[in-house]
Amino acid sequence: MKAIITNRIYMDDPGRVNSKFIIDQLTYKFKKNTGSKKFSVVETVKNYKLLPKGILSIPQGRTDLIPDGYEVVDKRVTNCVPFPTPKYSLRDDQLEVYAEANDTCFINALVGWGKTFTALHIARKWAQKTLIITHTTALRDQWCDEVRTLFGIEPGIIGSGFYEVDDHFIVVGNVQSIVKYLDKINKEFGTVILDEAHHCPATTFSQTIDSFYARYRLALSGTMERKDGKHVFFSDYFGSTVFRPKQANTINPVVHLVKSNITLKPGIPWVEKINELTQNDYYRKFISALATFHINSGHSVLVVADRVEFLEKVKEYVGETCLLVTGDTSYEERQYAKDQILSKAKMCIAGSRQIFSEGISINALSCVILAVPMSNDSLLEQIVGRIMREYPDKPQPIVVDIQFSGWADKKQNNDRLGLYMRKGWEVLMV
Repeated sequence: MKAIITNRIYMDDPGRVNSKFIIDQLTYKFKKNTGSKKFSVVETVKNYKLLPKGILSIPQGRTDLIPDGYEVVDKRVTNCVPFPTPKYSLRDDQLEVYAEANDTCFINALVGWGKTFTALHIARKWAQKTLIITHTTALRDQWCDEVRTLFGIEPGIIGSGFYEVDDHFIVVGNVQSIVKYLDKINKEFGTVILDEAHHCPATTFSQTIDSFYARYRLALSGTMERKDGKHVFFSDYFGSTVFRPKQANTINPVVHLVKSNITLKPGIPWVEKINELTQNDYYRKFISALATFHINSGHSVLVVADRVEFLEKVKEYVGETCLLVTGDTSYEERQYAKDQILSKAKMCIAGSRQIFSEGISINALSCVILAVPMSNDSLLEQIVGRIMREYPDKPQPIVVDIQFSGWADKKQNNDRLGLYMRKGWEVLMV
C-alpha cells in the first residue's frame, strides 16, 4: 500500500476503518452568522476527495493521517537554485526560528517581528526556486522591495501585465494573477511562501496553494484566528509545525479613548451606518482636528477608514502635510508617500483600512486614528501594529480609539478595550 505525496497526498484504499477516521478528521462544520437568534445555518466542508479504485486524496499537510504500514513516496518538486549571500543578518530571536524551520511550517508572528525578512532567509536555506504569493499588489510590491534590499537582485513578477518566471530564482505574484497560470507554474517551484496566510481558507487561496507540487511550503501571518472558525484548515495545507515567536522589535502603544458623543444610527445595516458616519462633515472635521493635534505634538499620523471620500476630505481639512493612500494609489505614489513620511516632509497619511491592515509598512508612523469602528480583533491588531515598529527617535506610539455612544456601539467599544487590556497596553480616557 502506497501514499504518494505530490500537490496532495494520494493513498491506496485505506479500508473502511481508516477511511472513516480520515474522513471524520477532514470534515468540518461551521456555524454561519445569519444575524438571527432563532435560525442558524451550518456549513459543512469536506477537505478530502474520494477517487476511483478506492483512492483517497487528502491535503498535503496531513501526513499524520497516513495509516501505519504505508510506503510513502515523495514526488514533490525540487528545483535547486543558488541564492546570493544576504546583505543583512537575522536577529537572535529570528535565528531561532530559522534554525528550526527545516520543513513546511507556519510562522505566526506579530507585525514588526520581521516575518518577510526571516522568510527570505529560510527560502535561501531551503535553496529552492521560490514563489511568494500575496493577496494584493501593494504587498507584492513590498516583497519585491525586500528581495532587492536583502539579495540585491530583481525578483520575477506575476501580475500587472508581467509574467517573469524564467531566469528568476524568486518570483512574487498576487494570487489573482497566479491563478491564471497555475497549469504552467504548479511544478516550477520547490518552495511556495504564502503571505497573510489567514486568508488561506478562502476558496481562491486554498485551491491555489493546493495546486502546487513544491517540496516546501511556508505560511506567514500575524494571526491564526478567524472569526468564522476556518483557521482549522491551516494544518491541512501547512502541516502541524507552528512557530510563535515572542513580540520583538516593537514599542507598545498607549491607547487614548476619545468620546465622540455620536451614536451610530440604530436599526439599519452596518454599511449604511458607516456611510452615514463618514458623510457627516462634523465628524470629518473632528477626525481632522485630532490628526492636526497629534501632528503638532510631533507624531507621524495615520488616519484609517474604509471610505475613500471620507479620506479625501480628511486630507483636505488637515492640509498640505497630509497624503492620501488607497487601493488606487500606484506603487510609485506609495513609495513617494513612504519617503515623505520618513523624511518628515509630510506628517500624515489618510489611508484605506485594507491597505494598512496588510499592505504597507512605514516604520516612522507613531499615531493611528481609528476613524471607523471595528470589532475584529485580528484586523485591529494588524492596524495597530503599523505604528508599533521601532524607529529612531520615535515617540511613544498612540492609538486614538473613537468611542461611540449607542448601546450597540458601547459593546464594540468594550470589545476593543478587552483586546487592549489583554495585550497589556496602557489605556487612558482623554
